[in-house]
Amino acid sequence: MDTILLEFSNYAHVELKRKGPGLNKKYEYEYWSTKYQWRREFRKEGDLHEVSYFLIDTRTSKTIAHLVPDTLAPLDAVEEESKGGWVPPSSLWISDPSVYQRMPDIAE
Repeated sequence: MDTILLEFSNYAHVELKRKGPGLNKKYEYEYWSTKYQWRREFRKEGDLHEVSYFLIDTRTSKTIAHLVPDTLAPLDAVEEESKGGWVPPSSLWISDPSVYQRMPDIAE
């Protein structure tokens, strides 16, 4: 199991733990006594390969957020690759309003 420590501007520290083999990788963490899991989904259509992530509240098994890489022009993709980017430009949205209505922290 691999662990990555994420540090945020509000001084929160979150340990993200990678579990599972190959395309079935899952990334788990706990925040404010709630356990979450990012699940990776791989989609292939012709030459297009897309990886997206869904944030799951492990207590309820409910999907609460989505993270989808932005579609880049070929030159932009080459530029991003040359930067060695770990996370490509992406769109993130919370799909469950009950999550942010009761959040003790405010996103920046």
